[in-house]
Amino acid sequence: MPSVLSLNIDGYNTKHGKWSVRRDYIRATIEYLKPDIVVLQAAFYNRLLDGSNQAEQLTRLLPKYPFCHFQPAHTHKGITEGLALLSKIEPADIYLHRLNNRPEYKEASSRIIMHAHFGFTDGSSFNVLNVHYSPVYEQTHDYLIETLNYTEKLPDPTLLIGDFCRPADSPLLALLHAAGWIDAWDSLYPNEEGYTYEAGGELRIRRDQAWSKNLAISRAKTIMNEANGVRMSSHLGLLVKW
Repeated sequence: MPSVLSLNIDGYNTKHGKWSVRRDYIRATIEYLKPDIVVLQAAFYNRLLDGSNQAEQLTRLLPKYPFCHFQPAHTHKGITEGLALLSKIEPADIYLHRLNNRPEYKEASSRIIMHAHFGFTDGSSFNVLNVHYSPVYEQTHDYLIETLNYTEKLPDPTLLIGDFCRPADSPLLALLHAAGWIDAWDSLYPNEEGYTYEAGGELRIRRDQAWSKNLAISRAKTIMNEANGVRMSSHLGLLVKW
């Protein structure tokens, strides 16, 4: 039963604690949950602070996750932000798809899809697509269309997971429903909120999501590790199994 943990780690944001402390909370969470694959959003590399990016720092603390891939999305003021994947087994392939920005929206952030393809000796395979979309409504509309066009070419079961930057009830997500994708949380727990992101100091947005195509998701769970005023991120983690 494969499992994937997704977490936006908030870069070097100190709202919920210094990175050096939050990093240990994230490590402990991964060690406790033992997911097969970990996907990270807002993973940073600041050469003035550290000699390695945040994903590499984590994998050094997690010997059971020998595979680590950090994919830069953009660099701003000397800080590189990207997506990352940690895994117990090495994927057969890692692909990058760079999403297109509308020219009228001059976002500092470029957005990408990190696509990991896992294949096994018994012939089974699946895809994990790690995403971090835009807070701009129209831009995420375009990103979702691009994502659907990209995934049409994928014959294997696919998990689309990450920070969608939109609440789960956003009209934009009807695009995924119409294309046959299934919202893992909503399909399993239609009467539970499943909030993952805070607004106004309270958890009230289900922004971190997992959508599946030809995968029967058996479990989804939001993950918080918090103590003494410190927690992993402003996001909760999202764990899914199938």
